[in-house]
Amino acid sequence: MIQEMIDLAIGKFPKLAKAYEQKRGQGFAATSVYTQSVAVETGDVISVVELTMAGPAGESILLTYSYSKGVLDILLERDLPGVQQKYDSNLLLSGRDIQDKEFKRKLVRGYDPSDVDAFLDVIFKDYSYIEKVLIKENKILKDDIEKLRRK
Repeated sequence: MIQEMIDLAIGKFPKLAKAYEQKRGQGFAATSVYTQSVAVETGDVISVVELTMAGPAGESILLTYSYSKGVLDILLERDLPGVQQKYDSNLLLSGRDIQDKEFKRKLVRGYDPSDVDAFLDVIFKDYSYIEKVLIKENKILKDDIEKLRRK
C-alpha cells in the first residue's frame, strides 16, 4: 500500500523520484508518505510530498518536496531524531514511555487494568501524533524561518 502511494507521488515529480532512488541505493526504505495539494489565491496549485525513510543504521530522514508550476521546485532533506530520542526537551515522556508503562496490580480495589490499558492506548496515539507530526512540522517551520532570516 505504501509503495503504491509513493509510486503515485514520485511519478509526478522527477526531482523527487531521483532523490528517492538515490536514497534507496544507499539502503534507505520508505516508512511513510504524506501528500497535499492546495489551491492558492493566484490560481496556482502548490503540491507538497513528505517522504520519511529509514536508513540501514537506524537513522531516519525526511524528504520534503514542494512544487508549484513555474513558482516552486524545492527538495529538502532533513535528519529526524531517533526513536529513543525525545522530539522536544520540554516533553517529560516519549510515546514509547507511555506505551511501555506497566501499572502494579492490586488484589482489592484499584482500576480495571483493561480500562487503563485502553486509555493509555488512546494517549499513546495522540502523543505519537504530536511527536511524529506536530513537533517535526514546528521544527521544520522554525528552521525555514531561520534560513529566511539569514538571507
